[in-house]
Amino acid sequence: MINNVSESGEDTYVTSSALRRRTQSRAEMMEEERREDRAGQEDRGGEAMRRDRRREETRKAKRIDKETRWGGEETRREQKRGREEIRRTDKAAEKTRKDKWTSDQEERRKQKEMRDEIWRPERRLERRGEGRSKKEDLK
Repeated sequence: MINNVSESGEDTYVTSSALRRRTQSRAEMMEEERREDRAGQEDRGGEAMRRDRRREETRKAKRIDKETRWGGEETRREQKRGREEIRRTDKAAEKTRKDKWTSDQEERRKQKEMRDEIWRPERRLERRGEGRSKKEDLK
């Protein structure tokens, strides 16, 4: 017999066979708890795998949605080509504008030279004839 303190605090004596049964049942309970924990962990592992699979599927769905919204890789390339084409045409248009501006400037310069040529003092005299000045014309 072994001295044992009960839950109520009284001293009790327990036979070794009863103690053995109690420890066996405790061991069985602990083993059962371990088995449940393992099963729970396995289940949690399965749940984690399902969760990961779901996440991956949603990622794929989002990626596919994005590609369809923007037309996929091929459309992106086409859009890029279109932007490059626009850029090229913009550059060409800019060059045309610059060329036109340059030619306009040249035209203005020529017109100014012609005006200056007309109103140069020597030319004025030639127009009046006999090389007289304006004062002489007035006399």
